[in-house]
Parts: sequence; structure tokens; C-alpha cells
Amino acid sequence: MNDDNLSALCFCSLNYLHSAGCCWMLSLQQMIIDFYNETYSERGMPQSKDQLTILWSLTTALFLPGGMIGSLLGGWLADAIGR
Repeated sequence: MNDDNLSALCFCSLNYLHSAGCCWMLSLQQMIIDFYNETYSERGMPQSKDQLTILWSLTTALFLPGGMIGSLLGGWLADAIGR
């Protein structure tokens, strides 16, 4: 397998993981937005629809980098603390 084929394979597999993760997350969108709204309302700070949209946007934007950082640190943490 040459370098071009390997690069294409890596790109396609990463694209699949990104799509699968986003699809899973989008199916939970309303439940997460309701959780945000309920939590802020219990604290006496009800949020408008625009503010909830911003919170949802931040959640989806941080989902993939957070998963990447977690996967990179997971093995090291398991070795440091013990499996």
C-alpha cells in the first residue's frame, strides 16, 4: 500500500468517526437542551432560545476535541493510576 492510499484510508476512517459521533450527538440534541434549560431555571437564571442555541453550539464544538484529548490521556492515566 503506497502513501497516497494510506492517507486516503486514514482520512476516510476519521471522517466516518466524525460523522458517527455527530450523528449520535444530534439524536440527543433536544434532551441536552432541555437539561440545560432545566438546570439554569433551577438556579434562577432561565435562558432564552438564543442562549440555549449558543450552549448547544459550544457543546457540539467541544465534543470532538474533548474526545481526542480524552483518548490521548486515557492510556497514560490508566497506566499511572492502574488498570
